[in-house]
Formats: sequence, structure tokens, C-alpha cells
Amino acid sequence: MDAVLGPDTVVVSVRVVLDLLSISRELDAMARDRQDLAELSALSRRMGVALRPIYGEYVTRLFEENRRQNGSLSPIYAMFGQLLDEPNESTDEVEREERLYRRWLAGRDVDVPAETVARFEKRLKRGQK
Repeated sequence: MDAVLGPDTVVVSVRVVLDLLSISRELDAMARDRQDLAELSALSRRMGVALRPIYGEYVTRLFEENRRQNGSLSPIYAMFGQLLDEPNESTDEVEREERLYRRWLAGRDVDVPAETVARFEKRLKRGQK
């Protein structure tokens, strides 16, 4: 008998995402304090990587909806500032692009090539419809 695996996606509430991010931050802080435990540092990194797909799409849409004209930033960016401060070290090109896009939406990266800015502006217009 074959197993049915179910849907590819599930709906996760914002509260759950924020709780997971809080736990991840605590784990990361503990790993920094206990650098003698290499396993803890590795676990913290793995947790961060595993969470990115969960919060990434949500945060991108939130940033698109809250982007203001003339460079003015919505207060919503302060809630997710830590996510924007993480180094963009992903080897996955799609993930790197998503992170760059979120930073651009928040006004964080000023060294974005002109062709990338044009692509991001088109994407933002599509996302705000």
C-alpha cells in the first residue's frame, strides 16, 4: 500500500512564525555563549536555515505591502531587522535573491546593480496589486 504524503504546503500563523524566530534567536545566543559546544553551534545554524523558508515568503509579502514612497520606511521593518542583518551567505541563488530583495525593500542595500533594481521594481509592482 502506498502512503499519501499530503499537501506540499501548510498555513502557519504569524504567532507560530514569531515564536519559532524567538526560539531560534535564543538558541543562537546560547550557541554564541557556549562556543565550546560545536554541536550547539551547528544545531543553531541548521535551525536558522530550516526556518528561512517559513518566514521568508511571509516577510517578503509583508515588506512589499508596507513599502512607502520616497524612501520612507514603515515601522514594520524594525520587527524583522535581525532577519535583514543576517549575512547573505546562501549558496542557493534563489534564496540569495530573496534575501537581497527583502533588504532592498527595507532600503538596506544601496549597492544593488541597476538591472537588479529594475527587476525588483517590476516585482514590487506585481506584488502590490
